[in-house]
Amino acid sequence: MKHLLKLTSALFGLLMLSTAHSKETHTVKGVGIQFKPDVVFADQGDIIEFRDMPTHFVDVVKIPDGADKMISKMGANYSYEIDKPGVYFYKCPPHWGARMGGLIIVGSGLNNEESLVDTLTEYKDTIEDTIGKGYLKKVIKKIKKGKIKIPE
Repeated sequence: MKHLLKLTSALFGLLMLSTAHSKETHTVKGVGIQFKPDVVFADQGDIIEFRDMPTHFVDVVKIPDGADKMISKMGANYSYEIDKPGVYFYKCPPHWGARMGGLIIVGSGLNNEESLVDTLTEYKDTIEDTIGKGYLKKVIKKIKKGKIKIPE
């Protein structure tokens, strides 16, 4: 009976682990004056790793209310854990004039073209920075043309 109880507990634990979301790591690289990829779809708890950043660093344009600040040091690799759903908009300040920015999209409501375009269009209107507005306009066009693959 004791062994059956232990076995049942172990199986229940494995079942719980298999249904829980495991953290995924997404890598973004500084390539020339672009982040590659410049749009990442992630889940809450995922890790974004910024690599190959010799002349770049990451700073926030706008992130969800209450999310941890996102800022790295020039030339340093950097890891950031997604802690809130929403849109994370970041830039490389030295190359912002060339629109070196990126988006991290977090949330199940943003996994189809129509809802994502609507959300980013509304989001664009909350950005005061003209470079940021231009970057978002470019991303919206890429989504509409099917150049950004939206996970299901």
